[in-house]
Amino acid sequence: MRTYSDSLRFLDLSCCTITGNHITAYLQQLRNLEYIRCVSLGSAEACVFENQSIRGIEILDSRGLALKSRTHVSKVEQLCLWQARGVKSIAVKNIVSAKMQVLCITNAPYVDVAVLKRITYLAPPLRVLVLRDVGAFDNISMDSCLSTIANSLEALDLSDSSFLSKLPQNCVFPKLRSLVLDNTGVSSMNILLFTPMLEVLSLARCRHINNDSFRQVIELNNLKVARLSGTKIGDATLSKIQASTKLVYLNIESCREINRETRLKIGKKYASCPSLASLLPENLFLQISFSNS
Repeated sequence: MRTYSDSLRFLDLSCCTITGNHITAYLQQLRNLEYIRCVSLGSAEACVFENQSIRGIEILDSRGLALKSRTHVSKVEQLCLWQARGVKSIAVKNIVSAKMQVLCITNAPYVDVAVLKRITYLAPPLRVLVLRDVGAFDNISMDSCLSTIANSLEALDLSDSSFLSKLPQNCVFPKLRSLVLDNTGVSSMNILLFTPMLEVLSLARCRHINNDSFRQVIELNNLKVARLSGTKIGDATLSKIQASTKLVYLNIESCREINRETRLKIGKKYASCPSLASLLPENLFLQISFSNS
């Protein structure tokens, strides 16, 4: 490791048994390290990120890994914690920086509202925010957080957030391209009045979404992908969605308010789309995440 201490910029530790203390020792030697990726680490010890050069951190399956950071860690721009069942809120809060552009946390029951308050306080230029199946948040804190980063946000995913029942109503999101709210309690889509660049909308399994949810929405000119399966939308909303001249994919499976013949017809029409893969939320936000890396 010492051989590469001045030249190594990217470190990938996958499926290894190295401990948190050893990772910390290695990181201290890598003076110019910019990105670190850890997968399935078998350690319950703390990993301390104190390199001033680190810009990106990605950790997968971090059930037993605690994150800590020194106060001078201020350059972290990308933090992704996938399957983060063992990550505590205080650890994430301390590593959120004023320069952060990408923050993704999934399956993290212990991450709470402190993260949202930290974002609201620092107002970083966040471009991608993914908080999927994350702990005890509330609508008020989320509203304040989103309002703070509205001008820079390009992709937002709050799927499987049981607390979520509403979104900011009078806040413009001028750059938002992807909005994913699958399996949440949202009922109003008035946010679409303030998202002129929206390309991807996913509301799968949102049981409170119906025609009234879209009543004030007149047009969605840039919409390319709409996943509305399992919602209660009817023909009125369907007409608005289909009016987008850029639409390349529409999913209305299990939308019982729309007759079966129409559902089958639309299913066949959008069954295959050569450009769909790059537009799906999980791929679109990756494009946004690394476009300026």
